[in-house]
Amino acid sequence: MYSDTNNFSCIYKIVNKINNNIYVGSCFKVKPRRNNHFKTLSNNKHPNRYLQRAYNKYGKENFIFEIIERLEFPIDYDKILIKEHLENREQYYINSLNPKYNI
Repeated sequence: MYSDTNNFSCIYKIVNKINNNIYVGSCFKVKPRRNNHFKTLSNNKHPNRYLQRAYNKYGKENFIFEIIERLEFPIDYDKILIKEHLENREQYYINSLNPKYNI
């Protein structure tokens, strides 16, 4: 049995539509992660100061959240192995895409 198909693990990017700069991240569950990013950005409390400054400058309407790679694991799959796999895939995309907002 696999995880909820509406709340999957993934590698994602947050894209600035004005200059196409991006932030790359990974998560176990996409919905809470996406919501947390935009909540903290809206409250001017995002831990990534580069992304926060850009969000403040260009505005909410100019940032989108996109899935780069969707990953599904069996529910009983080892969480440590999932985390390692997500981190490896995230690093692959950071190396490939050279995101400007990743610290």
